[in-house]
Amino acid sequence: MKYGLLKFLDVSGLTFLTPIVRLMYGEEPRTQLKKIGQFIVIPVLSIVAFLILWTQIAPRHKTKSGEVPTPSVVWNAAVGIWEFHTRENDKQRAFELTGDRKNTWLAETESRLKALESLSAVADLQVSDAESKSSHQLNAKVAELRNRTADLEASLQRESSTRTLELQNRTAALKPGDEAGHAQLVLGVKAHNAAEKVAGEQLKQIRTDEEALRSEKDPGLIAAKLAQTAIAEEKQYLLKVSEQLSRANRESKVAEAQAQIDADMLAFQSATGPDALALAKRLAAAEERADT
Repeated sequence: MKYGLLKFLDVSGLTFLTPIVRLMYGEEPRTQLKKIGQFIVIPVLSIVAFLILWTQIAPRHKTKSGEVPTPSVVWNAAVGIWEFHTRENDKQRAFELTGDRKNTWLAETESRLKALESLSAVADLQVSDAESKSSHQLNAKVAELRNRTADLEASLQRESSTRTLELQNRTAALKPGDEAGHAQLVLGVKAHNAAEKVAGEQLKQIRTDEEALRSEKDPGLIAAKLAQTAIAEEKQYLLKVSEQLSRANRESKVAEAQAQIDADMLAFQSATGPDALALAKRLAAAEERADT
């Protein structure tokens, strides 16, 4: 059994699992544990660390195309692509299905569509509530930030006015030839300009904070919209399946075509002249389509 497993792992390319098999049979436990650490534990921990770093760094790194997607976003996209592929196959299968299996699937589809109606109404209500809550929270945060901005602007304006008045007083008291006074005035102007620059940076940072606040995504609202979208997509898919199982089904189309051929054939039997020729052409075309 042991060598059979080892051979299978070797043939299948899963040789990194070999130490586990050998350890199960008590072969050099310390050596096998060391190999398990090297070939399994360290690679797994590296992948986990990479995923954690990816999750943390991606939202902070923005490009011209937007944020770098996180692992969860990539996974959801992959699931969505697979689901789209599966549903497209279902539509083709529904088109070709006949008999009791078609009727059973159609009944299940119609039942699910009825259930989705109520789920859709609930999802719409949840999105509306989430939007209202998100808007209320954002407005409250923005209002608080703007109040702080107003207080800061008033404080900075008072400080600027005080410095300006002090410079004016120094200028008024300045006497010709007073080198020390002139030097102090220059230093005062430089200090005033530096303080004005710092004040400008503070106000600019607050505006940046407000923009960041407005660009934040509300997890609750995102989740509600995702649920709403999922229901809408499923509904659209089921409507198409229902159509493919009923009026657009191959069996239905063949029956409709055959009924039309029978009607044209009946009319052809009693037709003469140009009408007979037109019906003959239509019958020939219909039979060629049926053959294909």
